[in-house]
Amino acid sequence: MKPRTPRSPSPAAPGGRAAAALSVAALLGAALLAAPSASAAPAPRALAADMVCPAGNQTVSFSPGVTLTPRSVSVSFHAALGVCASLTQPQITSGSSSGNVTVTLDCLDLLSTTTGTQTFRWSDGQSSTLSFTRTVTNVNGQTVITLTGPVTAGLFTGRTAVFTVTEPALDLTACQSPQGLTSQAGVTTLAIT
Repeated sequence: MKPRTPRSPSPAAPGGRAAAALSVAALLGAALLAAPSASAAPAPRALAADMVCPAGNQTVSFSPGVTLTPRSVSVSFHAALGVCASLTQPQITSGSSSGNVTVTLDCLDLLSTTTGTQTFRWSDGQSSTLSFTRTVTNVNGQTVITLTGPVTAGLFTGRTAVFTVTEPALDLTACQSPQGLTSQAGVTTLAIT
C-alpha cells in the first residue's frame, strides 16, 4: 500500500483566502466576475453590478383589507434594504423605500403584472427611481414579486434594477373574509447593474 502524501490546505477550504473571496463575490454578484482584465481595452461602461442589497425586508398594509371584490384601498409599504454594497458608490451602506397610495384593488390584482415607479433612498441622502414592470410568480409555495426596469432618475440613472420580494403565498382565506387581507411581508433583494 502506498503511503499518503500530506496535502497542503486547499485555498477553497473553510477559512481559506478563497472562502473569503467567494463571500465577497457572492455579495457583489457578478460585479467581481465582470471586471475587465488589465490587458482588455477599457469599456466605456462596465457591466458590473453597481449596487447589491441582498437581505432586506418589506411590509405592506392595506386599509381596508383587500377582498375578492374591487374597492378603494389605502396601500402603505416600507422596504428596508438591509446592508448594501456598491463598487461605484462605496459610501452607501443601506437603503429604504416607502410610500402610500390609494387605489381600487382586489386580491387578484395582487397577483397581476403591472407597471409603475418606486424610489429608493440611500444612506448617503441620494435616491434612485425605478420605472418597473412587476411580475408575480409562485415558487415552492411562496409568492415572488419582481420589479424590473431602468433607473430613470437620480443615482444610477440608465442602469437596470431588479427588486425582488419573496413572501408567503397569498392568503386566500383572508381575501374571502369580510375584513380582507390587511398585510403582507417578505424578504427582499435589490441589484442594480
